[in-house]
Amino acid sequence: GALLGLPASDDKKAPVNPRVFEVVELEKALVAQLQRMAQENCTLVIVSSLHREVMEKALPDLPCWMIAESGACCRAPGTKVWDEDSSMLSHQGDQREWMGAVEE
Repeated sequence: GALLGLPASDDKKAPVNPRVFEVVELEKALVAQLQRMAQENCTLVIVSSLHREVMEKALPDLPCWMIAESGACCRAPGTKVWDEDSSMLSHQGDQREWMGAVEE
């Protein structure tokens, strides 16, 4: 199966063709495998450049982390709310603490 995603665009106000939100049905075997993986004692994360609405339609009930729009937003397992704050992806806060000051 395949998903149809948004075309790359630097212009945030560019008109979007409504067909980009259409989802081609994923193969049932793939969805079943993802469901099994999500139920195991592991953390399943799906990262995609696709728009969040496309991912929701393709995998509506999959209990996993979803990172959409090339990392612009994420959704935690078991929630329907997408967070656009990238700090949600870090469980330990700012990961740059180890970096020293830049000297000129």
